[in-house]
Amino acid sequence: MTRAAALAVLALAATAHAESPAGLPQVEIVGNRDVSTEALRAAATAVLHGFSRPRSDDAIARASLAVSAYYWDHGYIAAKVTTMEYVPARDTVRITIADEGEVFALGQITIDGDLAGFDPASLAIRPGMVFSRSMIARDRQALTEHYLDQGYAYANVLPLTKVDRSARTVAITFQIDRGKPARFGAIALVGAHREPEAWLRGELTVATGQPYSFAALEQSRRQLEALGVAVSITQNRGATDDAVDVTFEVGER
Repeated sequence: MTRAAALAVLALAATAHAESPAGLPQVEIVGNRDVSTEALRAAATAVLHGFSRPRSDDAIARASLAVSAYYWDHGYIAAKVTTMEYVPARDTVRITIADEGEVFALGQITIDGDLAGFDPASLAIRPGMVFSRSMIARDRQALTEHYLDQGYAYANVLPLTKVDRSARTVAITFQIDRGKPARFGAIALVGAHREPEAWLRGELTVATGQPYSFAALEQSRRQLEALGVAVSITQNRGATDDAVDVTFEVGER
């Protein structure tokens, strides 16, 4: 599919959402050339829809960021949104694009560090694909979760970019610092609930001294939620640099 055809498809997909829903300001896009106004307006409007005060400075700033993110997810790595403002007389949010730039593709994809059993073929991004910041972020998260499941609770995965402007490509290197294997430290259960703590603890699949596992934490969450309670999990560094203290906060649904 050519670039023009792809943009046409995106524009058609967004047309149904071009008009702002009742109660929201209209969105005016200024300065765009290659990317359709309908697609950019739809991205901004979707964000405004999530705010109780869609005309607030925060809502407008987030809508502007959504427009930038749309560009970054479609290869326009140098796109610049310069101004955003609310025009009360027309109940309109105006977002101005100073420069769209050119479309970049992904270049070489490299993982720098001990793979610890990770299969690089499982990455979603591939050389030659249109650059997408959100796809890179998803692969970073997949790598991070892999190392967490291997027991490296403090693993750090950093995506580094190298831009080749003449070739219009961006090479990606995932730089990995996995740290040392970790273990669970103190396990706390807090919150207001009617169930006996011993009963709730019986559903946990993690214990002090056990090798750290993100998958085990998520399994514990699911098993607690199956009992009908709401669960949030907080992790903190333990008493030693290889320990992870965990707090399960549970409450009534």
